[in-house]
Amino acid sequence: MRYLTFFLFASAYFYCIYWIVLDARRRNTSALFVGLAFGWLGPLALIGWLALRPPIEPVIKTLDDYTDPADALETAVRLDSQGDWDASIELYRYVAERWPDQMPYAFACIREIHAKQGHAGLN
Repeated sequence: MRYLTFFLFASAYFYCIYWIVLDARRRNTSALFVGLAFGWLGPLALIGWLALRPPIEPVIKTLDDYTDPADALETAVRLDSQGDWDASIELYRYVAERWPDQMPYAFACIREIHAKQGHAGLN
């Protein structure tokens, strides 16, 4: 039983390191630093990383660079999930203007964001 407990805790510990390193790579941050911080500080580093991690940079910087509505919508969803609602709304409006067949979906997403802003007291 002692070995099973050790194995479970060790697996959870190393999985957390693995997840932090992958998340740091997605965010263009030094994965080595983040992984070592978790190795030294344990779960405190995980909590700190979740609180202070940088946002994911969009691959496409300008609106005119989008050639596919799926890419633009994916970025808008990512911005929405990160809490950057104004940028997300701007991108949804651009998608609705450039690709009219996506207009109903884009406006539905904008309504959802406005509802979130209303619940948060920002609207």
